[in-house]
Parts: sequence; structure tokens; C-alpha cells
Amino acid sequence: MKQRWRFWAWVALIWVLSTLVDRLWWTFQTGVPAWDQADYLNSALDHGRALGLLPGGGWQGWQALLDLSPKIPPLASLVNGSVMAISGDAPEQAAWSLSLWHGLLLVVMAAWGRRLQGDGLALIACLLAALTPAFLDLRTDYVLEMALVASCSLAIWRLGVWCDPQSGGRWGQVWACTLAALAAVLVKQSALLVLVPAGVWAAAIALRRGGAWLRQALLLPLLTAALIGPWLRHNWITSLGGTNRAVFESAAREGDPGVLSLDSWLWYPRLLPEQLGSVLLLVGLSGLVLW
Repeated sequence: MKQRWRFWAWVALIWVLSTLVDRLWWTFQTGVPAWDQADYLNSALDHGRALGLLPGGGWQGWQALLDLSPKIPPLASLVNGSVMAISGDAPEQAAWSLSLWHGLLLVVMAAWGRRLQGDGLALIACLLAALTPAFLDLRTDYVLEMALVASCSLAIWRLGVWCDPQSGGRWGQVWACTLAALAAVLVKQSALLVLVPAGVWAAAIALRRGGAWLRQALLLPLLTAALIGPWLRHNWITSLGGTNRAVFESAAREGDPGVLSLDSWLWYPRLLPEQLGSVLLLVGLSGLVLW
């Protein structure tokens, strides 16, 4: 028990120090940051007002709440707006919601790494995540990617726990992974790019094992209809139209490479040195070679 508390104390310390760095950045940055390019901050403010948590609004019913998220699902805005009711709605105050999403990511990585290989791997993973330049940028820019990464990681971790042949296959586990997966989709639809392949893999496992596994797998479509159905039924036209305009039409206007082209497949690998940092990338590649 003492070792467990010590482990989580180290995880908390990593989060506190990384959050302190973020707070220092907000204190000493002198320029005007490129802030809220996609209106995510305004969306959080609107949802906070609609819940009656922020001044200037009040509860007007579910239909009015669903009207506020015609293109992007509302979960992140609901959470962020609730945080802003406590922290304040200035940019540096609203950024506390990013710190909380980062905390969720560290908790998931710590628990996942501990399950796979023990405390050492888990703490190294948390430390590298706190130092990664891409995450440093996401912690100071009001976009949904930090919430998306945290929620997708939570869903994949819990899905792996449920699929474990020795300790998996329990109703509590399938409830946890299903709710986490739906929460990730309700943060942003692009979570499906990660969750659909993992879900197909898990469905194949459930079909092969049968019995309780197959019955538990039926929970996903039922909860999807209950939790995502109301928002999708209310906003499906604007959601599809907004996705087409934001993804396909904008890519065509900006001259982005096609989906099946070599340049498209090499786009993100070319960004790895910038996103991971040359030192972390070198350490990771060295470990892979030695392994």
C-alpha cells in the first residue's frame, strides 16, 4: 500500500511541476497568443452560460443546449465551461481546463504503464509525456486535442483491460471502456479514427470467445444510441456539413496531398522530430535498437 501511494505521489508531482511550467509561461509571455482560432473557448463559455454556471445565461432546456454544438460534440465544452465557472474565463484562467485534461492523460498513462510493466515504465512514460514539445504546445493552446488525446487514451486502456484473457470479461470493465469510448467521441468525432480499429479488434475477440464476452460487447451499440443519439439526431446535418468543409474542402483549397499519396502517409512521420523533440526521439530510437 505504501509503495502504491508513493507511486501516485510521483505522478502527482510530475503533473504539478508541468502545470507550474504552464503557469509560468502564462505569467511571463508578453505577446498576444494565437488563441481560440476554432471558437472552442467561446463554445466553452456558451455551454457554461447555458448550464447557468457563468454569468449572462441560464438553463433553457436540452434543445437549447444541443443547439450550441452544431458541428463538434459538446462534452469538452461542457467540462471546460464548468471549470471556467471556478477558475475564471480569462484565457490564462480558462487554461486550467487544459491542465486538468493533461492530468487525466498522466493518470491514464501511469495506470496503463503500471499494468504493462510496473512502476518504472509508468513513471518514465509520464515524465516523457510532460516533456514532449507537442504536449507542451497543447497545454497552452485552447484546442480540443489535449482532451481528445486524454479521452482516447482512457478508452484504449480500458478496452485492453476488458480484453485481457485472464482478468477481463467483466461487466464493470465493459461499462468503463464503453463509456470512455463514447466520451472520446463526444469530445471530437476524429476519435473514431483511433477507436474504430480498436473496436473492430475487440469485437473479433468477443465473437471468437462468445458467451459473456459477446453479450457484453452488445453494450456499445445500446449506449451509443442512448448517449450519442440525441446529439447526432439534433445536429447530424450541420455535423456532416461542417466535417466535410473543415476536412475535405479546406484540404483541397490548401493543396494538401491526397489520402492515398505517399506525401500524405509521410506527413506525420516527418513531424516526429518537432513533436517529440530530437532528444526524446533519439532516446526512443536507441531503446528500440537495443531492444
